[in-house]
Amino acid sequence: MTPKFKHCEGWTRKICRECGDDFGADEPWKNRCLVCWKIENNHSITKGDKSFLVLQQRINELESENAALRVELVSLGIDKPPKRTKKMKIPKSVARTLLRFCHPDQNGNSKRSTEVTKWVMEHMEK
Repeated sequence: MTPKFKHCEGWTRKICRECGDDFGADEPWKNRCLVCWKIENNHSITKGDKSFLVLQQRINELESENAALRVELVSLGIDKPPKRTKKMKIPKSVARTLLRFCHPDQNGNSKRSTEVTKWVMEHMEK
């Protein structure tokens, strides 16, 4: 860990319920990134916020690229999906709870919430 990351000790990585992007939270109850909170509460967006947004956008681009490359590898037979994902089943009660939080209707119809919802549905016990 580089010295600058010491400032993040105690923070956790979470997913914003508004935009579906990753953000760092200093309190466990926080469920929105600071930018979404500021927009909802009519606060000014700072240069630091804009820097954060640029990095969020880049993370999303890299995650999409990574997903597309994984699909391409699987289609070429070079890479196979991990076997454990095929066998993993989420108990129905747990899956329903997850769906309450990740469903697109609860997350501004974000692309990420749609992907997570599909994954939960695929892995839910019948």
